[in-house]
Amino acid sequence: MSSFIDAVAERTQLKPELARQILEARGIVLQPQAAAPAALQLERLAFNGTKRLAGQDPEPIAVHHEFEAGLTAVTSTKNLMGKSSVLWLIRWGLTGRRPSDLADDVRRWLDEVSLEGTVGTEHFSVHWQIKDGASAEGSLTVGDTTATFDTPEGFEETMAAFMLDRLRLSATPWWKRQREGHDDEGTVSLHGWRVCCTSG
Repeated sequence: MSSFIDAVAERTQLKPELARQILEARGIVLQPQAAAPAALQLERLAFNGTKRLAGQDPEPIAVHHEFEAGLTAVTSTKNLMGKSSVLWLIRWGLTGRRPSDLADDVRRWLDEVSLEGTVGTEHFSVHWQIKDGASAEGSLTVGDTTATFDTPEGFEETMAAFMLDRLRLSATPWWKRQREGHDDEGTVSLHGWRVCCTSG
C-alpha cells in the first residue's frame, strides 16, 4: 500500500484498503511509478498573413525563426512589435488551443502557422490554417505519420493526445463538489495536457 493511501486512511480514519477503493471509485488512480522525463525542444516557428491597419496599406507578414539549442530571448527596443504574439503562437501550436491573450487583430491578420520541434528523440511538425481568427484545418506530422484535424476542438485533442503520450504524462482526475451539496455529491473531471503546460 502506498504512503499516500496510508496518509489518506489515517486522516479519514478508514482502513487503507477502503480508502483505496473510495479513491478509485472517484477516478483517482495512483501512478505505479514516476514518469521518465522526456525533453521538449522547439526548432522552428513560421507564420504568414497580412497586417491590416485603418488608413494604411496592407503589409505582408512572413516570419521564419529557427531556434538554437539553449535559451531563446524574444526582445525588441519598441513596444507592439509582436514579442508576445510569438509566445502565444508557440503555446497555440503546443496545446492546439487558441490563447485568449493573443490579440484579436493579430489573429485576424494571420493565415497559417507552422511549429516544429522534438519530443525526446522524435521530430514533430504541426501546421494549421487560421480563418476568422480561429484554427480551421491542419496537421500534426510525427516521423512518417500524419494526423489531420479540421476544427479547433480537433486541433486541441490531437495535440493533447500526442503530448501526453510522448511526455509520458496522464490526465489528472479531480473532484469538484457541488455547490451547497454533500461531500459525496459532485463530478470527476480530468485535467489534461492544456493544464499541464499552462495555468490559463
